[in-house]
Amino acid sequence: MHPKILFKQAFSSIFSNKLRSLLSLLGIVIGISSVIIMLAVGEGAKQSILESFDNIDNLISIEKNYATMPDPSEKKAQTPIEAPVLKNIFTPELAQEIPQKVYGVDSVMYTAPLWTSCVYKSKDCFLSILGTSKGYFQVKDYETLYGHTFTKKEYADSQKVIVLGYNAVWEIFHKQNPLGKKISLGGSNFTVIWVLKKQNKWQADGYAFIPYTTSAKVFGSKDIEKLEVFASKFLDIYTVKKNLQYFLYLRNRAPSPSQVDFRVSTNEDALKQVDEIIGKMRILLAAIGSIALIVGGIGIMNIMLVSVTERTREIGIKKAIGATKLDIMSQFLIEAVVLSLLGCVIAIWVSYWIAYAIKKFLSEFTPIITPDVILLSSWVAIAMGILFWLLPAWKAAKLKTIDALRYE
Repeated sequence: MHPKILFKQAFSSIFSNKLRSLLSLLGIVIGISSVIIMLAVGEGAKQSILESFDNIDNLISIEKNYATMPDPSEKKAQTPIEAPVLKNIFTPELAQEIPQKVYGVDSVMYTAPLWTSCVYKSKDCFLSILGTSKGYFQVKDYETLYGHTFTKKEYADSQKVIVLGYNAVWEIFHKQNPLGKKISLGGSNFTVIWVLKKQNKWQADGYAFIPYTTSAKVFGSKDIEKLEVFASKFLDIYTVKKNLQYFLYLRNRAPSPSQVDFRVSTNEDALKQVDEIIGKMRILLAAIGSIALIVGGIGIMNIMLVSVTERTREIGIKKAIGATKLDIMSQFLIEAVVLSLLGCVIAIWVSYWIAYAIKKFLSEFTPIITPDVILLSSWVAIAMGILFWLLPAWKAAKLKTIDALRYE
């Protein structure tokens, strides 16, 4: 049979059975849009995490490795030989020593978290507060919205001044200018001297900052959480990282490199980890979405099997006037592919609207529908059409002419 006639008959069948075609389309749309949205959520999560990273190529982070740190609640084992006590490397003194002793290090910044109450005009406010080292904002290249950063005098004299991230300002002051306003931290009044522009980085936008010297003097909070080492841009960062690890290992006095209580990583290391985690998450999300795809596909197969039963006499007449098994199968498969592609187009459109709704109601998170997801969904739609219509098409093709014509 001529392909043009097959296509004409396939389209005629689709439009003459509107309810059946609509139900088939619904199964395709639900299945494919589920997969698209799940993958878009994974991609959106990836981009959201990546945006929170500082885009600094020469940054090496040193953080506490809690996996190797002893649990203070556990009793010491009674052994004849005591385990060596590791020396704390998270100190301002060591941070100042690193650029002098490790070749290729330009500067070192550090932060100390502060856990204390926060009150503004008798109302509790919730702030994540960091004590920062001198020059922290200049090295990070954070832009100013209002005011100025810590001066040398304010830092040296441990003055009670505070810098607010963009989100922190909005939470407390809304549209008011916060410069010069007083915020009470742990009963001590701090003056707002600087507001950061929106950086689209969680640690910049969502935090408030005070001088490390103030944090140590007023609150006794000397526990440094993180050291940020800035390597020379003219040297290979991994060479600097190895030199730094060896220096810190000696200072830490650990019995072996695997027992140190810190971990050293570059931005590239962190990005690789993020890619790995997000990759696994996308596979999981796609698997969940595929369940909807399979359920929809089985529903479609059932509808088409019923269609074969309804059209048994029609198939018998076609066979009687010379239609072959291939002609019958081709007509059913053309219907399958047409409905699948139409369903795919509708599913993509629906997915964009769902992504838009998620972005509108969850402004901090945006699902991202990438071209590769669109391409994948198109191939899945075609494969789904062929796979789930194959059995009904084969059932229709193998009907005997005489049995089909006698069917009531």
